Amino acid sequence: MEGTELVIKIDIIYFFGIMASLIAIAWYGGNRLGAIEASIGWIKEEFQKVWDTLTGREAQRMGAEGKGSPVNPTEIGWKYLRESGLDKLVDKEKREWLLNNLKNSLPKNYTEYDVQEVAKRVMYSLRDDPIMVEVKKYALSSGLDADMILRLGAYLLRDNLLEWEHSIAPPVSNHK
Repeated sequence: MEGTELVIKIDIIYFFGIMASLIAIAWYGGNRLGAIEASIGWIKEEFQKVWDTLTGREAQRMGAEGKGSPVNPTEIGWKYLRESGLDKLVDKEKREWLLNNLKNSLPKNYTEYDVQEVAKRVMYSLRDDPIMVEVKKYALSSGLDADMILRLGAYLLRDNLLEWEHSIAPPVSNHK
């Protein structure tokens, strides 16, 4: 016995009925998945907040980010920004594009704090953008977290929108 054939003959009307049913099931299932995805969107936002907090702690631990408000890169942070080329991207090469992206992401009646936090989200959203290739290469070769460098870049973006001069935060003391 070499094989068995199975032949199913379906009238064209039944075929269209089956296809319509499959399309309806797929459409309904897609809507349900969309609703589930929308309903758990808050989880993604909360994880992003936790990740941002951890990245900030790491930046302070490494001495790249100062304490206080407004937060600014330290001399070490500026070293990372310069060596990665992110300072040039934010301040010159992609300045207008990044500022437009930030402006379009801000809520109505935003505060300076909103600008700082949204600037971080804008910078993190570029993690996989081709313009960040050199930043990620630098992070890998230096043993740094690319998100930490993007976080530092967010402070430059914030300064650009608010028309603040960039500043260097004093070194962070790890001793209490």
